[in-house]
Amino acid sequence: MTSITGTNSFSNFSFPAQTSDTTNTYAASTTAATTERRERIITRTERWAQLSIIITGIALVAILSATAVLPSYFLVATGAVVIHIIFSSILHRFLPSSENRQYMEKTLNHWPPIALCIAAPLVEELIFRAGLQRGMVWFFKFLLPSTPLSLLGISMPLSAAVAIAVSGTIFGLAHVSNHYEHPALPLLSVTTAGIFVEGLLYHFYGLPASIFSHAVNNTLATIWADWKYGGALSASSSNTTNLIRV
Repeated sequence: MTSITGTNSFSNFSFPAQTSDTTNTYAASTTAATTERRERIITRTERWAQLSIIITGIALVAILSATAVLPSYFLVATGAVVIHIIFSSILHRFLPSSENRQYMEKTLNHWPPIALCIAAPLVEELIFRAGLQRGMVWFFKFLLPSTPLSLLGISMPLSAAVAIAVSGTIFGLAHVSNHYEHPALPLLSVTTAGIFVEGLLYHFYGLPASIFSHAVNNTLATIWADWKYGGALSASSSNTTNLIRV
């Protein structure tokens, strides 16, 4: 009997390997398409359509407050925010422009003004003022003497002053993540707002005043950001100052 010896021709056959470049290119394009669908870019037209409504509302409230139709604290809140915006603008001059721009791209392109200027102030004031600050005032009443604290003509219980300072600092720390490389200046900016603007307004006038001041701040900051970066923040950009406190 004759035996057949030799190698199987199929064992030496191999399919052409798919190049890694082709695989990586396909994966990258798929990921980019998915990201583009999920992250809708807010166009400048859409931004200003919403901003115009918000600006009209704020202006109307300020006018009615100035004419005594609405409580005067709305006008006080507007003035306090304007002063703090000037202070914050000076601070942010020391931040690298690239960091401000990166924050704007992350925020303004993907968050509509309704969220930045209305929803965020409402939610944050409920959390940090009506929740945290109010709770701390109650807590510190049991730990601190009832001696009132007077500063610059402003008098309040010591427990309230400490609660405003602590909750305002926590408010600032909650926004530090917006600036990873240079957190000190944004922390100072937002903390001073949390203490001397929203904190004091909430203590003396209540939640409507602090919400309104926060809304005015974010609206003015959004207008400033659009004026400075608006051309770059169009729908064609896929890629914003921590003046916006979100």
